[in-house]
Amino acid sequence: PGGIMLQTQFWDYYPPIGPNDTFTLHGLWPDNCDGTYEQFCDDSLNVANVTDIIVNEFKDPELYQTMTSIWKNFNGND
Repeated sequence: PGGIMLQTQFWDYYPPIGPNDTFTLHGLWPDNCDGTYEQFCDDSLNVANVTDIIVNEFKDPELYQTMTSIWKNFNGND
């Protein structure tokens, strides 16, 4: 359904959020190349509790800590 993938990162955002020595990732979306994009491909695939999946099911708290430091909401409300 999308034409290209759009990856958005913050590296010069003010006020700064995330680590000082790297960029932070805001998101990855399909872009239809016509000014529109799909926010979710399939609502049944939305994940309500990513923390539980990564930490408890995948048993990878280190990955979760990395994601919380670089995958930021634009206003810091993660």
